[in-house]
This record gives sequence, C-alpha cells and structure tokens, in this order.
Amino acid sequence: MDIPHRSSWKRFLLTASVLMSWSFPGAAQLTIIPQPSIAVVGADVLLSLHGLQEGSYASVTWFQGIGFVRSILSYDTETETTITGPAFTDREVLQSNGSLIIRGVKVTDSGNYTIIVNSKDNKLMWATQGFQVYVMPSKPSIIMEPGGSIIEFQSLVKFTCNPNEADVNIQWFLNNAELPLSPQLSLSSDNKILTFHNVTRGDSGYYQCKVWNSVGFQESDGINLIVFYGPDQVTITPDTGSIWGNIVGVEINSSLTLKCQAESNPAPDYTWYLNENSLGILESQYSISMASRNHDGNYKCTVDNRLAGKSASASVTVKVAEWVTKPHVLANTTSIVEDEGAVSFTCVTPDTEIEVQWLLDNQSLPANDRLVLSQGNRTLTITQVHREDAGQYQCTTRNLISSISSDPVPLTVNYGPDQINITRASGSSALNSIEITLGSTLTLLCSAPSQPEAQYHWSLNTTSSLEHAGSLLTIEAVTWDHQGTGMCSAWNNLTRLDRSATVTIRVVDSSLSSGAIVGIVIGVLVAVALLAGLVYFLVIRRRQRGSVGCRLHVASGDLHPSLCSALTTCMTLAHSVSGGAIAGIVIGVLAGVALTGALVYFLYIRKTRGASQGLLGDPGPGGKTQPDQKPSKVLENIYWLQDSNPSAQGLGSSPAFPEVPSESPYQMLDITKVDVYDKIIPWKNPQAQERGKSP
Repeated sequence: MDIPHRSSWKRFLLTASVLMSWSFPGAAQLTIIPQPSIAVVGADVLLSLHGLQEGSYASVTWFQGIGFVRSILSYDTETETTITGPAFTDREVLQSNGSLIIRGVKVTDSGNYTIIVNSKDNKLMWATQGFQVYVMPSKPSIIMEPGGSIIEFQSLVKFTCNPNEADVNIQWFLNNAELPLSPQLSLSSDNKILTFHNVTRGDSGYYQCKVWNSVGFQESDGINLIVFYGPDQVTITPDTGSIWGNIVGVEINSSLTLKCQAESNPAPDYTWYLNENSLGILESQYSISMASRNHDGNYKCTVDNRLAGKSASASVTVKVAEWVTKPHVLANTTSIVEDEGAVSFTCVTPDTEIEVQWLLDNQSLPANDRLVLSQGNRTLTITQVHREDAGQYQCTTRNLISSISSDPVPLTVNYGPDQINITRASGSSALNSIEITLGSTLTLLCSAPSQPEAQYHWSLNTTSSLEHAGSLLTIEAVTWDHQGTGMCSAWNNLTRLDRSATVTIRVVDSSLSSGAIVGIVIGVLVAVALLAGLVYFLVIRRRQRGSVGCRLHVASGDLHPSLCSALTTCMTLAHSVSGGAIAGIVIGVLAGVALTGALVYFLYIRKTRGASQGLLGDPGPGGKTQPDQKPSKVLENIYWLQDSNPSAQGLGSSPAFPEVPSESPYQMLDITKVDVYDKIIPWKNPQAQERGKSP
C-alpha cells in the first residue's frame, strides 16, 4: 500500500538534525535489497526493506546518498503524515512496510540510498544500499578508410566505430567471430579505431563493431574488406600422361589437356605460348586432340592481374613418345668361381631416348666399387665377383609413358668349401671333442658353406679304422675301438678347394669300476667286524662285571679310557635288550653279508669271467675259438690254480698252451701284452718256493 505525501519540509529538517546527533546500535538488523541492482533508464526500481515488520515502527525516513543530508521523504505512523525533502522528485513511492519504489529511473538516480527507522519502543535502526542506471546502447556506425582498391602489402586500412552513447565498451568482429590479435593491426585506447598497417589477403572478410554496457549491446552493420593480390603459384597440370619433373609425356595419337592455375584476386587473364610463339588461347586450359611429333615443345602460360598490376607465368615441356619394346640381357658367362674374374651384362633394346635400370632379384642393384656402368647404363660389369653377386639379373627400360623389364638371367658364383663345422646331428654348436658312453649311438654331422654342395669323407684314426663317405657319420654301438680322432674332409670339384677338421672321440663306461667294487667289499667287511664286536659285548660279556673288567683293561693299558666309557654304556643297554632282539640283530647281519656276497659275485666275478672269455675268443662250432674275433677290452692279469682245468675256458693242451708243470703250484697268465698267446710266463708261488728250499 502506498502512503500519501504531505509537504512540510521545515518540520522534516528539524527531525533530521535530531537524528544526526543520535547513535544507532541496531542498524545491522536492517538490510536494503535493490530490485534490480542494475537498471535501464525508464525502468522502476524497488528498494526492498528487510528486517522490519509492518506496523512495528513509529516512523521511517529515506535519504539519497550516504548520510542524512539529502532527504527524500519521511512517514510518521502516529500522525499518518508524510513529509517530503529536497531530494524528492515525485517519482518516489513509500510502501506500508517501509520499502521505497522509484519509478522511471534516470542515470542521475544511480547511487546509494539510506533509511532510518524509529521503532515503537524508541529504538533507531538504519541501512544503506545502492543501484546503477544505464542507458541501453543504440546501433553504432562503422566506416573504412581508404575506400578504393586495397592491394596486398601496399595499403594501410583503418576502421572506425562510432557509438551514440558514452561509457560503453567496444569490441571488433571478423566474419562473426572475435577478431584475433596479430602484429600488423593496432587498436586505439578506447577501441574505437582499428588499423591494419600492412594488409594481406588473410585480412579479407566481413568486419563489425559491437558496443555494450551492463544492460545490453548493439552491433553495427558490416563492411566487407576485399584485398587484391596475385597472381601467385602458377602451375600447369596435364589431365593425362605422366610427369617427370617439368616434362609431360604423352602417347602418340592420344589427347592431352593442359590446365593453368594461379592464386589471384580478381581472376586473372591467361595467354598460352608454344616455344615463345603465341597460340591465341586466352583461357586457363589448352587442349591437344591427337598428339604427334609436331606437338613436342615448351608450353608457357602467362597470368595477368590488372587491378594488382602484377603478372606471372609457368611452363612445361611436352614429349610425344611410343611404348618401349621388351629388352633382353646378354652375359659373357653365367657361372664363375668367386674372386677369379669379371662378369659383363648387356641390355639389348632397339629403343632410343630411354633410361636403363638394372635389377638383382627384382630389387634395385645396390651400388658398390666393383660395379661399372657404361654411358646410358646399357652395360653392367662386375669387376671382381663375390658370392653375394649371385642371383637373377634383369634390365628395365622406360621412357615418359611406359616401362618394361627383360627376362631374368641367372648368375651362379661358385665358392668354398669354407670353414668346416662338426656338430651333433641334433645340435648346432661346433665340436672339438666329444664324450660318448660305451654301447650308445654316435652321430656326427660335417658341414661347410660351399657352392655347389661340397663332397664329404669321414675317417677314424682309432684302434678300429673306419672310412665313410657323406656328411653324416653314424656308429650304432660304440666300443672301445672307436676311441681316438675323427677327421672330416670336404672338397669342391669346381673351385678345386678342400678343407678338413678333426674331433676327438672319448669313450666312457657308465658301469662300476673294479676299484669301486673293492671299496664296497672293504666297507662291508668293516661293518661286519663292528657288528660282531657289538654282539660280543652285548651277549657274551654282559653277564660279566663289565665295568670292573673294563677298568682292569684300562689299568693294564689294553683299553683306552674313552672306549671303556662307551663299552660301559653299551653293556648298560645290553641288560635291557632281550634275547629275541639280539637274535634278530644276528640274523640281519648274516642276511646283509649274504646279499653283499651276491653283489660282489655279479659285479666282479662274473664281469671278469665274461671279459676273459671276450679276450680269449668265444668258442665257435666244435669248441674252437674264432681267430678273427678281437678283444673289446684289456683286463687285469688272471691267475689259474694248479691242477685247474683251463679247457673250461676254451684252452686245452696245445703248443701255445703247454701243460703246467706239477712242480709249479700256481701259474699266472700275463695278458698285458698285445698278443696274449705269444708268451706265458710261469710265476712261482712263494709258499711252494719255501717248501722247495726246506731240507
């Protein structure tokens, strides 16, 4: 509800002077919220009062500005009278809740407003707040200087934006986007003037300026900046044929169109020339309907830009050609030994004005110091042939419109054999020596780089000589006779070269040796002796007074004190061991001795018997030995007891083996010689010799 106004400004001034002398501790309870805080000229603004309930105040007074000097109006609820002040413009309206409306605001209304409230309990409160009033911008104008033709790199261009209001911001746009900054443009301090110091074609476009403030904006009409430039980058492009640099190849009797292009504004004028003679063509294209040798020559296109005052040109050479024919290659040889001569290839073709290129295995021939090309590349010479020169050689001929390759001619380079490698068939590492188990299969492979493939031969320098042709050597069951040196030889009939390599073969036996067997027997015997001693002390002597007898032995020096202490402990344990346990120990010891004896028999006795049979020869049909059977292993000396029957070993009474004299109780066969049958040396038994000496 609006409160009516009554004019009594003298009374109002007295009230204001009194209020200025008071303090207002409750001022923070009031707030003023302007709606809106930014207003356009002609709009209404509400200064809304918060923190004051309607009917709770005795009087309110509004002032313009900060402080209590320029009063607008005051309202007293008791007398229901309104007093206006010097700042009142008749556009202010007081609401019943104390808020103030200012209608049709002007720019001069911008600023702060203050209210003082006197409550009914005689407390004073006050608050201050403000708002701003702006004029809505109008459409600005824009001008460009100069107004004539703008030539690239030759003109200075200036745009000016003219707003109708003061206190507005100005912004520039190019093609409806914010104008980017660049070194060749500058802006005045108020952004009204935009200057291009050295205009380029990139500056062309649609320019506008926009003015704005807090309540709105307006854009100017646009000005299109046209920059004249060119002609630049003149090119001539054929619609068919092939291009080699600046030369255009066209097949005879075919058509050709040349198109001239350039960057220019405005569009330029064109003129065509053939060998500097005008063709009378003033268009960007020149066409040849049926090419002949008469069309060969230099074609030039001249481009003129009259507004920019510039011209430029480009030219190409047109060559009319026929398809090349297929060449063929001649060689002085197609097979040669490495490093023993030169090879020459000639590319034969009836065509002229062509290029020749050489290929090796369908790849461009790599250059090196050994390759020599004749003028025109028609002859290729390899002065010193290496193995990497081997392959398929071709020559390719080409002109502006076609290319074709010859059939390949093979070149074979013979070499080797090079270094020989001896390997296991299943491996790839070279061997100098090899260890092989007796009875297993040995496979050796011999290889060497060679062209053509080398021929191989194996020889073994061992007890049993062996010769074998081929690169692969296989021995199914290796014997002692195969231990030694193996040599592989390789040779090449074409290069007349040969190589050889050796490998040392060492045969090993994976079974137990006689020394290991003897060690086992000794260990078993020691164990039996210890167990017998234990049984003796546990069974025979346990009823005796062990500790007393032990000390007696120590006193007499027959027993060490530490051993006496151990035996005493064992006797103590023996009293706690039953007779059945002792019997079990004895039976276990006897069973161990029996098993050990069987092991010694099969590992030693039978082995030496078998070896002696193999040494002396296996009996053949009729009980005869096979004279060609060679021993596979030389064994230790074998002793024969007197009156034993050697025929059981295939030996009877013969000149080679005479009967053993009865006075010799023992005889010994010495088979450490190469031929055991050459000599039998009788050795006297020492005991028999003593008996012979006794009277």
